[in-house]
Amino acid sequence: SILLKNSNQQNTHPVVSTFLKEFNKKENFNLSIADICKNKNYSQEYINRLFKNANLDSPNHIFLKNKLTYASHLLISSDIKIIDITETCGIFTVSYFNKAFKKLFGIPPSAYRKKYTLLNTH
Repeated sequence: SILLKNSNQQNTHPVVSTFLKEFNKKENFNLSIADICKNKNYSQEYINRLFKNANLDSPNHIFLKNKLTYASHLLISSDIKIIDITETCGIFTVSYFNKAFKKLFGIPPSAYRKKYTLLNTH
């Protein structure tokens, strides 16, 4: 899995598995990690510790990566405006979205859309 720092996933804590699933649900993208923790009756500190003990990236990093990956699919499969994709993915400033997207994918969202939409049409 891309989320693991090592590949020892067979011993993943069941709560970690639950939260990984929650972080993948599009309907949760407008929630904060604190909201998800509260909904599941866990403290955010406990969840952070479980992820660290499982040798995973932080919950914040995983959740952001999932949002940006979803955004990348929307960029190449739709003509939805970037500002609307940003909001759909629960990221509320375009400047932060652009910066985080570029850090993960190596190019800004507009260039990503142009590059990969062209590849998919030929």
